[in-house]
Amino acid sequence: MQVNLQDLKIYYMDNDGGNPMVSTVHPEVYKTLSKVLHYFKDTYGIVPEKVSIPKMHRSFEIWSKVLVSSGLRPITVEMTGRVGEANLWLEILKWFIPGCSNHILPVLCSAALNKLWAPKTEKEVDKYFRMVYEIEKFVKELLKDDGIFIYPTSPEIAPYHGQAFLKPFNVCYTAVFNLLGMPVSQCPINLSSNGLPIGLQVVSNHYNDHITIAVAEELERVFGGWVNPAKDEL
Repeated sequence: MQVNLQDLKIYYMDNDGGNPMVSTVHPEVYKTLSKVLHYFKDTYGIVPEKVSIPKMHRSFEIWSKVLVSSGLRPITVEMTGRVGEANLWLEILKWFIPGCSNHILPVLCSAALNKLWAPKTEKEVDKYFRMVYEIEKFVKELLKDDGIFIYPTSPEIAPYHGQAFLKPFNVCYTAVFNLLGMPVSQCPINLSSNGLPIGLQVVSNHYNDHITIAVAEELERVFGGWVNPAKDEL
């Protein structure tokens, strides 16, 4: 389906709204976002509008609470290959003894979150689903059929292997749109001063995947898309 980029309306946020548990947005991520917004303004005459999506700063809390109360099999059941349920606390104890555990730490932590973080009452479950509805309603009315929302993929530049495990709340930048079920295209834009990839995500309303794809193709054409960050070829 043909998309006339000149007819689009662009909305954006440059951070999650201030959750103290989430990393501060890196200056180079801000710079990348600004570069993209200026491109659309200079090329298509689109004036991007900064918005504030309600409860965005609580997106990790909302996503995780809804996830663990959605009727999925508990992680402790998946840990046994669905032939019983693992004793989580025993498995955590075994992890501290080299060679005794069959599970990696992220799985055990996710299982603990699954068990301890789940809403305790139906009233609490309803509260979080209402929050999802509130966010979805706002975004749907904002974007309609001619709008996109541009948002950092991550507040930080690509972390070292395993480092993301120490900053789990940063997943809220992408998780919130997974929760809403809205189309998202992840767009690599450029490399940081250290040669690491920086990306942005483009979000559209339900069933408007063709818009995010068209914007992603334009960004790839202009900014070069994904490039190998390695300085030396193997």
